[in-house]
Amino acid sequence: MPEKLYQQMHEFVSERFNLSRVLEPIQDSSHSHLLEITGKSGSGKSYLITPIISALQEKYAQIEYFSPHPLYFNHFTELVRILTGLDEAAQMELFNEHFAKYRTGKKYDFFYYFTEQLLKRDLLKPRVLIVDDSDVLDAYSRDFLQYLVQYAADTGIQIIALSQKRLFPFSVEENLPTLGAEDLQKLLSNIFPDAGLSYISEGEILHKISGGNLMILERIFSEMREHQPKGGFDLSPYLEKTYDPHEVYYQSLADLNNSQMELLTAAYAMDGMELSDITEALGRKGIKNDSKALVERGLLAIVEDSCVVQKKRAFGLWLEENPGSSNALLKKISVFLKKHDEMTQV
Repeated sequence: MPEKLYQQMHEFVSERFNLSRVLEPIQDSSHSHLLEITGKSGSGKSYLITPIISALQEKYAQIEYFSPHPLYFNHFTELVRILTGLDEAAQMELFNEHFAKYRTGKKYDFFYYFTEQLLKRDLLKPRVLIVDDSDVLDAYSRDFLQYLVQYAADTGIQIIALSQKRLFPFSVEENLPTLGAEDLQKLLSNIFPDAGLSYISEGEILHKISGGNLMILERIFSEMREHQPKGGFDLSPYLEKTYDPHEVYYQSLADLNNSQMELLTAAYAMDGMELSDITEALGRKGIKNDSKALVERGLLAIVEDSCVVQKKRAFGLWLEENPGSSNALLKKISVFLKKHDEMTQV
């Protein structure tokens, strides 16, 4: 997707969603909050992450972004480290203390003990944690985050979770619906201002073709820009087509060159690690052009200098179906991770 089109799509989704509904509650840094932004795949939830971070930077010194990985059985230790700075060894000490004293085997007894210890050590400070792809987050970690916000209600911990459906029973939920026909009319007027369209009928037709799914829309607009470089608009080639989001995603992968696919695979295996680490693991001098191309295709996000693969489950499924294409690369990455004492995910 061309850079200008990429920016237009992001701006439209950001402006369409009233961010104040999320931002207003967490302006109160004296109380903890758990907010959940829900929406179907392709509704544009990931488009909201950067605007949310930008809007909160003046209020909070600590804003953390976390994207769980489907290959991790439990994310508890990593989440605690992000929220408190407590490393794995220190967390294990607390766990062993609880086990030695109580051994109840009950999850919430441990949550109570653990949270009390964090409070006694004054480790819970006002900060924001944005959890992307919360559907991938394990149930144990989800339960702890919800417990933490409720029990440590006066610590100012703000958790914003993005998910396809509501996962936290006690969260404040804000839903991001998929684009409707009227939304598409406005979007078309932004992207094709000089095309001489009525926008109403075109918006309705485009909605029937895409269902308002942003991944499908990005595909259509990219193809249209490729065949109409001067900004023309022509839906006629798409009237007889049907689009399945899964097939569109796989086609996006098929369109990648070897260098881009290598970077995407490395980012999946090294999820959340910094760009410099991925560059070193691949043995390259730079990955700027490839990372930019992947971001514009909606396959990768760069958040605070870290690479985050979008639609991890779908890409993981693709890797399972195409094991021969990545085995050598994954072995290479495993060597790098072991050398740097990182837990491998491959």
